[in-house]
Amino acid sequence: MTDDDLRITRVFPVDIEQVFDAWSDPAVMASWFYVGERWSAEVENDLRVGGWYRITMRTETDEHLVCHGVYREVARPHRLAFTWNSHLHEGSLVTIELRSVTQGTELTLTHSGLPTEALLTAHDQGWAGCLANLERAVGRSFAAR
Repeated sequence: MTDDDLRITRVFPVDIEQVFDAWSDPAVMASWFYVGERWSAEVENDLRVGGWYRITMRTETDEHLVCHGVYREVARPHRLAFTWNSHLHEGSLVTIELRSVTQGTELTLTHSGLPTEALLTAHDQGWAGCLANLERAVGRSFAAR
């Protein structure tokens, strides 16, 4: 990790496969992969090394924010790495590492290649919103089981 890396760790009360699916299944991704609680998302995903993804986040004011990239690593159910391109910055890398823990699954997200403090702050806030939505989404799926 370097000074231009953002690292966030969260624990989700579900098994590792469910968390991996939340990052890989387009239908599940669309249920949480946006920043604001009242936003929504459309997701296209070709989950394989060299495959691409595209996430269109729609704000409550109907503004569209697009993120896209290419998968660099897919190691089910423990690790994903993909390039990240958005209106804020192009050419960074996101790595998702998952491990089973007593409480469920520990997720560590590392976003590398964010060269300014402003970009680190913006992405920290964005990922915090997405992960809060993910927590709600897996909580709903966990409660439904």
